[in-house]
Amino acid sequence: MTALTLLVFAGAWLAVNALHVSQIKLPVAHFDPRIGEVHGLLLKVLGKSSMVVTPMANNVGLNGGIWVLSDPQKQWGDLVLKSRLPEEAISPKHLPEPEHYMKLYSEHPTLATDPLLIFPLNIVACLSPTGEKLTDLIVMRRAPGTTLGQYISEKFAAGIQGRRELYAFFEHLGQVTRQFHNDYGKQHTDFQTSNIMVDKADGDRITFIDLGVMGQPVADNDLLHLQETLQVLSDAFPPASYLELAFHHFEKGYFNKAFEASPQPESQVCEVLPGAEEPQGSPASCGSQSLSPGNTIHVVLHRAHADKLGLSLLSHDGVLIVKNISSGLVELFNSQNPDTQVQAGQRLLEVNGRHGYHQMLAAVTGGIERGDFVHVWSQSQKTWARDGWILQLNEDGFEVEYQGGSLQKTLPFGSPELVKVLALTFANPHEFTA
Repeated sequence: MTALTLLVFAGAWLAVNALHVSQIKLPVAHFDPRIGEVHGLLLKVLGKSSMVVTPMANNVGLNGGIWVLSDPQKQWGDLVLKSRLPEEAISPKHLPEPEHYMKLYSEHPTLATDPLLIFPLNIVACLSPTGEKLTDLIVMRRAPGTTLGQYISEKFAAGIQGRRELYAFFEHLGQVTRQFHNDYGKQHTDFQTSNIMVDKADGDRITFIDLGVMGQPVADNDLLHLQETLQVLSDAFPPASYLELAFHHFEKGYFNKAFEASPQPESQVCEVLPGAEEPQGSPASCGSQSLSPGNTIHVVLHRAHADKLGLSLLSHDGVLIVKNISSGLVELFNSQNPDTQVQAGQRLLEVNGRHGYHQMLAAVTGGIERGDFVHVWSQSQKTWARDGWILQLNEDGFEVEYQGGSLQKTLPFGSPELVKVLALTFANPHEFTA
């Protein structure tokens, strides 16, 4: 393929995936894509030779009709055509949907090519025979799959395995949502189960639809809006904790992704978020490592609630020996530090400054304890405070201080806003006699 051909191909691809704005004058005083002359005009403006028009049932609000446009030859994918009746702008920040889409495109042209999103391909202003505005047509790809609400219903019916799959999906959804916010700096603004599509035929691929109010000022944010939607649905999927835990997994994925994108301390070789259970933005896995003159290995891991460590230990004359490494944070550390490995046969010398057998075992296998160093998620600053310290545990949860001791708060047990710092020291087998 020549360079010229490549350029032509790239230009054509960009043109297909750009937003096209146009205007047509109808021969009749109302829009219906099934009327012969109107149908012909629509074919011309969309650049199609033929299409089948099928009305959709969910014609609500200011919509003057919604139709599916299909290719009888199956050469192009289904499109959705929405007729949006004229309306006045509430304010410069609350524009009518067609104008808002055009504004979004001028600010973020990549919206039209982002595979995560369904963004308009065409916006067509329709005028009456006398030149009056009748409606705006918004044409976009039809999203594959089913709504998140239907997906939840199917996983609920599948029992325990379905629940596991649902929670894994929600964690991934949290990561995808955070990436969307990072990419565009805007909220979806109508982030609910009916506007999140899941394509089971493509590995549960996620698509966000209905971006007509994206970035407009609202009282809540996408996380709260989704949480409220799940609360409304909870009666249909008892007990209430079923969807509460789903949202908890969403938060873990969302805030893990936030942490992943944040600057890392220079003293750390690596620090990533495990795919296991992590709290709101929780910093997880991996950590720092160094070798001392005595050939001991120092590893710092960040363990969110319910994260799997993946470290099996055995006792030999009161000494903790590494038996094997399985899937978890330690394995992730090894994968990112090929020159410094935690391996079977090494001796565990210290955990968070604790040296005794029982103390080290409790620190590794237990949860957050008094005196532990932790990372604390700051809701106000939307970042992790890395100097947290557990003051005490009470019936309400953990009392933690952070930001140099200037701030304190109480967080519930299992909170996704806390991540335990695990500092472990290992000695290689030749450094001790078993």
